[in-house]
Parts: sequence; C-alpha cells; structure tokens
Amino acid sequence: MDPILEQFLTEARENLSYLDQHLSDLEDGDEETVNALFRAAHTLKGGAGLVGFNSVKEITHAAEDLLDAYRKDEVDFTPELVDALYDAFDEVVELIDAAEEIGSVEVEADDEKIIQIKEEIRAFLEKTDSKPEEIEAPFNIDHSLAVAHYFSFAQISKLSSLNIPLKTPQLSSELLEDENSLWLVEFDLELDTLKLGNDPIYLFYLLGSENIKQIAVQTIDCNTIEKDPQEWSSYLIAAISGDGVLIEETFYNIIDDLRFVPLSIEKLFDNGYEKVDDTSLFDDFKDELIDIFNSNNFTLLDEKLSAVIQILNPETREGFILAALQAILPNYKFDSNEYKEIVAIALNKLDWLEETKEVIEEKSKDNKTIINALNILNAQLKALELSKDESLLGRTKLLLSNVLGFLDLDDGVVSATSTDELKTLIKEKINILSGKSQEEPQKENSKDQVAQKIEVDEQKTQDNNPSKPLKQTQPTTKDISTSSNISKTVKVEQYQIDELMNIVGELLVMKNALPYIAQQITKEPAEHARRELLSKYEQISRVTDRLQDRVMGMRLLPLSYIFGRYPKLVRDLSKKLGKKIRYQEEGGETKLDKTVIEKLADPMIHIIRNSLDHG
Repeated sequence: MDPILEQFLTEARENLSYLDQHLSDLEDGDEETVNALFRAAHTLKGGAGLVGFNSVKEITHAAEDLLDAYRKDEVDFTPELVDALYDAFDEVVELIDAAEEIGSVEVEADDEKIIQIKEEIRAFLEKTDSKPEEIEAPFNIDHSLAVAHYFSFAQISKLSSLNIPLKTPQLSSELLEDENSLWLVEFDLELDTLKLGNDPIYLFYLLGSENIKQIAVQTIDCNTIEKDPQEWSSYLIAAISGDGVLIEETFYNIIDDLRFVPLSIEKLFDNGYEKVDDTSLFDDFKDELIDIFNSNNFTLLDEKLSAVIQILNPETREGFILAALQAILPNYKFDSNEYKEIVAIALNKLDWLEETKEVIEEKSKDNKTIINALNILNAQLKALELSKDESLLGRTKLLLSNVLGFLDLDDGVVSATSTDELKTLIKEKINILSGKSQEEPQKENSKDQVAQKIEVDEQKTQDNNPSKPLKQTQPTTKDISTSSNISKTVKVEQYQIDELMNIVGELLVMKNALPYIAQQITKEPAEHARRELLSKYEQISRVTDRLQDRVMGMRLLPLSYIFGRYPKLVRDLSKKLGKKIRYQEEGGETKLDKTVIEKLADPMIHIIRNSLDHG
C-alpha cells in the first residue's frame, strides 16, 4: 500500500472515531467540542484531497460546511442535524473500509447515496443562506467585492488601526443600525455623473469628515475634460462609517450605482490580482511561514516578510497579501490572539494552510530522547575502548546508525573503517548532543497531557531495535457490517520507546563485555571467569525480563478500542427496530492484550444485537 495512503487511513480512523463519539455532544454547544469536531472533519477533507479520495472529500467537505455553520450560530441544533452528520460520516467509514481492503482509493462509491447525503446537508445550509436575504438593505451589499488593492499599504496600515472586526460580518439589522459600522464603498462613476448634479466630493462633505476613514481614487477617463470640465469619470473606493439611514440619505441619488461591503481585516487582504506564476521565488518562505505559524513563534516573522516582499511584485496576489500583512500587524499587540488570527487569515487567503496537512508528523527530539541517545553512545564508546575485537566494529556501526538516524546525526558513522575512527565520531556526536541537551530546557509533560504517539507494527514490537523504520502489514478484510475492524497497528507512547532504547543500550553494554570476559579465561582461573559469566547472565536475565514486560505492555489496548463501532451499530438498529435506545459504556479504560481484544470484538456485537432485538 502507498505509504501516504496508509498514513491517511490511520489518521482517518482516529478522526472518525472522535466524530462518532462526540457528535452527540453538539447539543451542549460547548465551543471547544464543536471546534474539535470541525477540525476533525476539516482534517479528513484535507487528507482525502491529498490522496485523491474524491468521494470522501465530497462528503466531508459538505459535513465540514455544516459544522462550520453550526459553530458560527448560523444553524440551530436539531436531532435531524446530528442524524445527517452521522449518516455522512457512516458513509465515509464504509469508504475507508473499502479503501483499506483493496489498498487503493479507487473505490466503487455509491454516487446516488453521496448525492443524497450532500442534499440532506445542503437543506440545512440553505436555511442559513436565506437568513441574510430576509434583511432588506437600503443599498447593494456585495460580500465578494475585492477592492482593497486600490489602497496603498500606508492607507491599509491606517485602516487596520481602526477598531474593525477581523472577519467580515454578515448583513444583519444590528449592522445596519450601528452608526459605527464600517463599510468599503465602490464608486464606479459615469461620464455624465457631474452633469446630473451628483458631485461625489459634495456627497462626502454631506457624509461628514468624521465618517470618512480613507479614499482611494483612480482616474479612468478625462480626455474631454478640457472641452467640458463636467464630463469625466473616476473610480473611487472609500472606507466610511455610518448606519444604513445616514448612508441612504447621503448617497440617495446614486445609491443604486454604488456597491458596499462590510469592512474587516479579512477584506483588506482581498484583491483582484493573479497568482504568481513562478512559485519557486517563495517556496522556501512559504514553508518557513507555515512553520512559524504552527510553532506559534512569530519572532522572525517581520524579518521574513521584509525579505520576501522585496522579491515579489506587489501587483500579484501573494505580493499584495504579504505586504498588506506586514502593514497590518504593527497595529496589534505582538503575539496576541488577534495577531495570530491575522496571520491565519492571510495564510487562508493565500490557500497555504489548505496545501499542508493538519497533522504534521515530527520525530521526537526533546531533551529526554537526547539523554537516552547519549547513554547509548557513552556505553558503546566504553565497549569499544575495553574490547579489541574488530568484529565489534560492524555491529556497533549498525546500532549507532539507527540511533543517530533517529536524530538525523548518522552522517559518517557507516563509512567509518576502523575502531579508532568510530570512537572519534562517537565523541563528536556526544559533544553535539551534549550541546543540544544544555541549549534546550527539559520539559516534563504532565500526566494529564496526551503523550505523543508513534505507530509501531504489531509484528515488529518484539524487535530489539526500536529505531528501525517499521513497515505496516496488510490488514485482514472483514465484513464491515459485522466486524469491529480492529487495526493491525498499535499505538505506543513516547516514553515506552525511550524505555526500550535504555534497555537495548544496557543489553549492548553487557553483550560487548562478554568478549572481554572470554579473553580473561586464558589469563585467570576458570572459577573466576565462571563467576563473571554467571554475574553477566543474571544481569542480562533481569534486563531481558524488563524488555519482555515492556513489549507485552505495548500490546495492551483499552476496551474503548472496540467500543468505537458500537454507537453506530446501536443507531442503525434503533432506526431499524423503531426503538428509542440510549447507549452508555463503562470500563473502556480497562486494558487487555490485543489478541484478546480482537477475539472479543465480534461476540460483543452479537450480544448487543440480541439484547436490542429481544430487550
């Protein structure tokens, strides 16, 4: 199976499990839960698009839109809304199962069912779409109007200092009645505007200077101005404040020729420019900016923006948005929530967040991992110094290549041709890692925090080389209607990997001491060598017992692992039987061996079905 598809399917399972467990919590309206559900759907959509799984992408896109509307209070909670979302994600589960079975996204999807799901969701969104139309505005509102690029960046900076919302508000009675509402107005004036007595300068005078925030003017046609001073046209963009009554009274004569849009920081990034053709100009910067955003460290942002703006044409989409971002940010407190939100808005306008995966996998390089690697390096250095066995060179190089490869420091290890050269390399790596250990403050994760998880194949968990990349096996196909679809992977927490690295390091030190004891047999009495060997045996026995315990512990899974499919089963049977059923589970945190979990899955499903059929 393609590694990217394999990764997507694993992540999809996790997100679908979360959605299945928490969609019923929508009624509570908890903001954090609703946002988490939206993110799960958004991640599903993005991942499906990345691997070309279009049927999943279509369904999750529709579901994402509905969740977005709900979190913005544009739709009200109803049991039917939850049912529509459950139906959508249930279909996604079946598509994911099918893709996992054949190892490809070329799944034969039920197009009619997908269309039906999208129509059911669209029915809720159509109610949302109709809300703004119920409010009758006295002037033309056009939310899609992109006029900000007519302002200079100095003007944009001045505009952003006003107390304006980050996101463009929807048309509402409150917006029209608020005398402090901010608007962008487009004046596209005809040649005979002045002749008809509609002087825009006079209209602005009537509006009042206190309500005029900024004006941008572009002369369009003034060829005849010498013959007739009243015959000329200009394109004007104005940022103004005022309520609907003031605006209607001021621009009454030409109001039908004007277009308005509620002003926001979001609108200040809108422009009519084309994308840059050659993206190689800023590919590196794009990655850096996304890293800055994901790491939540904006210290170097202004410096990076200054550098890239110099090479980009401001009359391109990317050039304009990045220059506008640099002009806007100084008006907000550095590293504040508004500051971060503005960066997010700009990235969304550039479509750069859509191009990256929501979940970015990174190797753990925290202080604890570095200390574990240092312990292994020191142990190997000591073994090389004690032993003169040249055969030790190859085994040590292999181990160090895996350990240092995990930290991207394995350069030169494999190419070492002698023990002395390898010892020199080990000392260099120890110095590098010791420096990192001092530079990076140790951060102990709280027990309440979710530990970083690394996927390890079930059949590889007994490998005594945890740094080696592990390949996932092809899962067994089961009928999704009767199976809990137990994954062929187990989740291993980071601290368990660290413990394995420590144990393997101890074993290697003991193993490397054995040739030294063997050499002593010829020099010292056999009884002394026997005691040395027995002592090493006891040490190795204790460490291997620990290793076995850790590996067996990795196979333990919580019962909640198989409980994930039962809510869907109960919902389906509830509809089929016409019974009102409340599903409740307890003891999901109890852990059992993975093989036992797999054997429990199907019998539990039959027990539940029988209890619902006959209960």
